[in-house]
Amino acid sequence: MFKIHNYDNNTFDQWLPWGGITHEHIVRNKDDSLLAILSYAPIGQEESAGIKQQVFPEFIKGWSFWSDRHHTKDGDIYYVAICWNPFFDKKRQIVNTLSDYCSDIDHYESYFESEIIKIADNLRVYTSCQMLNYQEIYNYLAFTISIGTKNVKMPEIPIYMDVDFSSFVSIGFTANGILIDDKRIVMLSLPSAENEDMEKFFRLFEDINYRYVQRMLLMSRQDAEADIASYTKKWCPGRESIREVITNSVLGGFNGYYYSSFIFLIDKSEKQEFVKVVSDAAAKLGLVCIAESYNLKDSWWGCIPGCFTANINPPVIGFGSALDVLF
Repeated sequence: MFKIHNYDNNTFDQWLPWGGITHEHIVRNKDDSLLAILSYAPIGQEESAGIKQQVFPEFIKGWSFWSDRHHTKDGDIYYVAICWNPFFDKKRQIVNTLSDYCSDIDHYESYFESEIIKIADNLRVYTSCQMLNYQEIYNYLAFTISIGTKNVKMPEIPIYMDVDFSSFVSIGFTANGILIDDKRIVMLSLPSAENEDMEKFFRLFEDINYRYVQRMLLMSRQDAEADIASYTKKWCPGRESIREVITNSVLGGFNGYYYSSFIFLIDKSEKQEFVKVVSDAAAKLGLVCIAESYNLKDSWWGCIPGCFTANINPPVIGFGSALDVLF
């Protein structure tokens, strides 16, 4: 239906995955993967710790998850974007559904929508939640690129979305940089921080727009264990018991390749000073703050919902549940 990515072409529209809105709540990507977005009211850590119900299913390979905080001077909006890339067997039956349900390409959009509806219903037990549709989807995706500086009006027929979203801003790529409307993308990663420290860090940016995104390329517990075993097979030679101690607490109920980052759009002349000020502030809070440089483009693409082929960096990591990466 849609033209597949041409990765030999370095133009922005070729790398955008979005194809068109084929169901009210569902984006069908150019590679036939599917994307849906939920908005929700934040759940406090104490409240989420007390939730016993399985709000999110046990995800497996082919499913990806972006937890997204969009900030402007007017406040924060919280989102979850979920993408599914179907895997097929020799009979062209899809094998990575989240249940015993067996789907094929003719019915997989309806199946995916039913899974997202179940997640939204489960989440509504604890907080307000809605599935985005049509223009709301366009608004969300526009923020992910322009960091809230521009919007995109949905056309009457919402297909060829890569064209819509590559033409509303001017995109430029340098050796280790990304320019959007002549401003520079800055990505700051905090490899490890306690929730209280993170909130202090959030407060540093109350007056400017940003995204804070956490992305997981998901896999089952069994696949995660195999991935860790392969990654650490040369660790502690002759002392497997020590290796087991090191890796014993890495996994949880929600596992995959994890990445998190703050994303800003800063005037080119202010970029170096901005990074220095923020790094100094992080140091005073006792936080390690890394400004992406060499890996900037791969990291940024990986933070675009639906771009599950970018920024694939092991090792695998686990959380108790998907709620641990919500706000």
